[in-house]
Amino acid sequence: MLKICINLTFDPATEQAIQTYWSHIIDAGITELGLTGYRPHITLAVYNVEDIAIYETHLIPVASAPGPFPVLLESLGLFPEQGVIFLAPRMSHTLFSLHRATLQAFTSTNETNAPSLASDWLLPDRWTPHATLARHLPATHVLQGLAACLQHWAPIHGQATGIGMRLFPESTDYRYYPF
Repeated sequence: MLKICINLTFDPATEQAIQTYWSHIIDAGITELGLTGYRPHITLAVYNVEDIAIYETHLIPVASAPGPFPVLLESLGLFPEQGVIFLAPRMSHTLFSLHRATLQAFTSTNETNAPSLASDWLLPDRWTPHATLARHLPATHVLQGLAACLQHWAPIHGQATGIGMRLFPESTDYRYYPF
């Protein structure tokens, strides 16, 4: 069984701005970041699949629909139970619709090839879109990381520029679909 991650990707300036927050957290003495090897992104879906080929074809029309669109990463948040610090985007109709279209594209496959969504946290009514800055941190490091981010806080006005499909545990996109 393969695990695929469908990610919303950003323009280079937005990626660099997110990586700058990673650097601030590292400069605060926190080294267990977890995501510095991945391209900055917002996860749209994660699936367990038998064969990846059919899912590649279903993703192409989703990625061709929206065109690049603005993303405002305006909130700093955390998932305390997982030690995760993240940037949250302002929800827009485009972001909301892209998430729904991604899930719909994959559930429209026939019964024998239907993928298994890896987490119900990614369902439309449970999804919290976010760009992870750090994860798996103990509570003291969460507070330290938040303080480091707050010390340098500025919202990020960026652009969503495509969808990446990543295979776990790989850190680079298996496929990339620009808008």
